[in-house]
Amino acid sequence: MQLALFGQPVKHSQSPLIHQGFAAQFGLVIDYHLVEVSENELWAQVHQFFAQGGHGANVTVPHKQNIIPALDRITERA
Repeated sequence: MQLALFGQPVKHSQSPLIHQGFAAQFGLVIDYHLVEVSENELWAQVHQFFAQGGHGANVTVPHKQNIIPALDRITERA
């Protein structure tokens, strides 16, 4: 299962370790990518990821607000 974190910066992120640990608890095999991306390239990179079989993604600050129009749905809590 392909998963990713999109942001700028992402090198410091602990997300791969956290998600690998969570997946292992449930017997899931995941491939978690850190994707360093500028605001100008965010939408293109996210669309490309999903077009190439990506299953899920997280987006970090400063891109959280910028990605909202690209979402299929968003909860009130988000």
